[in-house]
Amino acid sequence: MSSLEAERLLRIARRDLRMAGRLLDPEVEEARWGWALQQTLEKTVKAWLRHLGVKPPHSHDISRPLVLLEQAHT
Repeated sequence: MSSLEAERLLRIARRDLRMAGRLLDPEVEEARWGWALQQTLEKTVKAWLRHLGVKPPHSHDISRPLVLLEQAHT
């Protein structure tokens, strides 16, 4: 289950990263591609946690998953 969820999150993260790349057009506000990159990072870290068997929090705040990731590696 953890691996399947991790793979799903990574697929979504790749999609978000592709979207961020499309938003690099100078006509697009920085906040738009910044949001897409934040989503990419959030889903990637949550996928890593799932791979390690840690259930990530249901939050868009990236700080908690990063703390959990650090704890999982110590």
